[in-house]
Amino acid sequence: MDKESAAFMPRAKGRRRAVPDRDLRSALVAAALRILDESPPGARAPALSLRRCARLAGVSHAAPAYHFRSAAGLRLAVMARGHAMLADEMRRHLENAAADPRARLVAVCEGYVAFARAHPALYKLMMSDSADAARKADPRSIEEIGREGGRSYALLQDACRPFRLPGRDPRDLEVMLWSLLHGYVSLFCEESGACMPFDGPVPGIAALLSTLEMVDAGG
Repeated sequence: MDKESAAFMPRAKGRRRAVPDRDLRSALVAAALRILDESPPGARAPALSLRRCARLAGVSHAAPAYHFRSAAGLRLAVMARGHAMLADEMRRHLENAAADPRARLVAVCEGYVAFARAHPALYKLMMSDSADAARKADPRSIEEIGREGGRSYALLQDACRPFRLPGRDPRDLEVMLWSLLHGYVSLFCEESGACMPFDGPVPGIAALLSTLEMVDAGG
């Protein structure tokens, strides 16, 4: 769970607390993230009902209706928060990387996998179509998903910019890497509910990097 979400979690069980309207949406999303992160590895995706999230957030069962028409709308908001968390994780890895372009490209890829490894149930929800029914009902979340999803892809795009695949369109590299990352995570997170131990670059990235040329290398 990210720091923003953790700030809205109740500190102890017991009497319900009053949550300002402006914070209620974040409190419910934080509750849903907690449910996802606490689900056992390999288990079926936990249900994110409005009632359950309201109880965990310490608000009345009727309170979620102010922001979400249905549980599908809540799931959509959780997906949006997940995409923001993914972009933040990729950015953190990039900021800690060496200045070498290859190290920066590997760092962005490692950030993607590290996020999915830490939040497998959330990642699976983000990549599913389970919230399609709410897409017209919650344009705010749709806008957030587009913005934050674009931010994470832009990080990969920028890291790919110094390289090219010989004889290929420059965009082919970013598409290949994005597909490789998603496929790797899907195999070990989406299907089993937990990632394999991850040390170093994602399998396949080192081989792909060995085929790349620097854009300014000429030829």
